[in-house]
Amino acid sequence: MEEYIGKVKLNYDFYSGDDSYSDGSIEDTLLDIVKNTESDMLEKRIAEEEDWAVLYHLSDIRKNILEWYDMKPGANVLEIGAGCGAVTGVLCDKAEEVVCIDLSKKRSHINAYRNQQYDNLTIYVGNFKDIKIEEKFDYVTLIGVLEYSIFYVGGDNPFEEMIRRAKEYLKPDGKLIIAIENKYGLKYWAGASEDHTGKRFDGITGYTGVDRVRTFSRQKLEAMVKKTGFPDVKFFYPVPDYKMPMEIYSDRRLPKKGDIKDISPAYDRERMLYFDEVKAFDSICEDGLFPTFANSFLVIAGQEDNKDKVPEREVLYSKFNRLRAPIYRMQTRIVKEKGVRYVDKKTLSERGYIEKLKTNQELVEKLYKNLSTVRGSITGDTITYPYIMGRRMDSEIDYSEGDPDDMIRKINEIADKVQQYNPEYVSTFKNSDEFRNIFGNIDPGECDAVCPANIDEVLSNIIETDEGTLYEIDFEWVFKFPIPVRYIRFRIFHYLYYEHVNELKDRIDYEEYMNKAGFTDTELDIYSDMESSFQRMIYGSGPENVYTAGYVKPVHNIDLLLKHKDNLLAYKTRQYEIEHARNENIRHAIRNPFFGVGLVGKRIKRKAKRNDQKKKGN
Repeated sequence: MEEYIGKVKLNYDFYSGDDSYSDGSIEDTLLDIVKNTESDMLEKRIAEEEDWAVLYHLSDIRKNILEWYDMKPGANVLEIGAGCGAVTGVLCDKAEEVVCIDLSKKRSHINAYRNQQYDNLTIYVGNFKDIKIEEKFDYVTLIGVLEYSIFYVGGDNPFEEMIRRAKEYLKPDGKLIIAIENKYGLKYWAGASEDHTGKRFDGITGYTGVDRVRTFSRQKLEAMVKKTGFPDVKFFYPVPDYKMPMEIYSDRRLPKKGDIKDISPAYDRERMLYFDEVKAFDSICEDGLFPTFANSFLVIAGQEDNKDKVPEREVLYSKFNRLRAPIYRMQTRIVKEKGVRYVDKKTLSERGYIEKLKTNQELVEKLYKNLSTVRGSITGDTITYPYIMGRRMDSEIDYSEGDPDDMIRKINEIADKVQQYNPEYVSTFKNSDEFRNIFGNIDPGECDAVCPANIDEVLSNIIETDEGTLYEIDFEWVFKFPIPVRYIRFRIFHYLYYEHVNELKDRIDYEEYMNKAGFTDTELDIYSDMESSFQRMIYGSGPENVYTAGYVKPVHNIDLLLKHKDNLLAYKTRQYEIEHARNENIRHAIRNPFFGVGLVGKRIKRKAKRNDQKKKGN
């Protein structure tokens, strides 16, 4: 029996009539959303629901798990356990043919309605072990499926059996793709509940009394995949995890100290925090142990032994900005091809924005006295840049020890070197309609301004080669009207603080840090307002209103809980109010570092402080 929803074909020949795997009544809501919500209103609808199942099944962030991966031309893909189709769409974009299998008719309907525009998609409804498909595939995926093999296939070793059955559908040179949680992920040691059972330390202690689900260490997973006929096993590491990934690392490009800047967010339930998770990741990365303690794994396994073969082309790292307004959403990758590294940026919406990056670079090519720029070349919806080997200038600073004054002095020295503009591009600031449209109805007063202006002169975008050449590598935010030089310097200091807030917050307060950097309270008010207005442009309605904001659950610090143990209810209420806002604010600042985290709160604090001083003066 077959049915069509849009262009998608559903096959019920192997369906038992029982949707035994279900998230319950929320699936009716999911079906209603995908049937009755226009694509440009989907995120607004997700934000209104505030149910983890809605975010998990419908968020575009789920696509990041394979958006970065280059499939062979003309490929066909078998997606086992496709569920509600969170990853199906990106597979349809990459492959010539996609075949899905899922136990649930309702979930398959959700999948079909959300992807009904694809004519290369067929969905089989039924248990994987009962379905017979003669076709062989270039890729077979098990995204969030292997851990449930007990339920799917049973037997004495259901996990190996699941992999073997998946292998039967592969062509001789085909690849198996697995995404799964790491049972020893750092978030679990730090107090997050096990994703499947909701119990703390459940996976770490061996799932006592649990007979439905299992996750594995890297060593166990690799051994199991190799044992079942895949000698070529490559590991990738989605951060914060495979469910809502914002970055993808690889064994060829692991995170360094400082790269992981925030604790793992809690979307499904409140979580505990037993120690400083970010500092722990810093130590783990320094000691080369990240593959052991990463929260999730993405495995791409081949049936040919390629251990001595250097791949012609491989993606080393990728990151995504899917929380911005659609036009500004982008994927950035580091790629190595024939021994040469390069960086490519691909728009996730409109191609015109990629062309703007090339124009921006050309605008600022002659702007700097001390900085060189890298030229990009455009192919389709992607711009490619040469990879600059060297040191990021923000890595030259010690954020965790020493005198903060020395740190601020060092930042100022670097900023002085960066902000050396050729004189023909510097003038006295003049307000304009273009300025007001982006930065608000603000008058910075009489000051030096630069035009064209690249406001992304933050130190993480400045690379120094071994020969001493400085390169500016980001041209996303270049404007053809005068912008105050001091505002650009404000951004250098502001983003350094919030990119390293975990190291700095206990050493120096943000306002004191900015004052010591030379910014007056009046300047901070002006530039904070400018930054907030700029970020509203990037995010459409402001980063604090992105559709994931209402989903972030409180994170309870165990030390504070013990301190307030005599009044836990009051403490919990207080924590919810504070952490719900703060955790989301900081988290988004890290994932998309160019937004004004904490600006409003700091501005209120400064005004209150000045009002108190005025009252005392009277």
